[in-house]
Amino acid sequence: MTFNKSINYAPTALDAAKLRRLLRREALENTLELIRSATNKAWVLGSERFKRQIENQINRRLEPAKRGVERKSEKFREQAKNQTF
Repeated sequence: MTFNKSINYAPTALDAAKLRRLLRREALENTLELIRSATNKAWVLGSERFKRQIENQINRRLEPAKRGVERKSEKFREQAKNQTF
């Protein structure tokens, strides 16, 4: 939309309604993507507090673990020291 400086433009109710529909659609798409992702990976979807409660009840991790080895750990340093190139 281009604006003509000589015309005062005020958003109309129709513009506001279009924006609300757009925002609802975006929110719905984002929510659906979160649900799909959690379902496909068998993760729990909810607040952090809710996830911790479920983890404690079933004794199972409900989120992916961090990738890799902690480089500052003693185990990593031992492995690096024993590695030959």
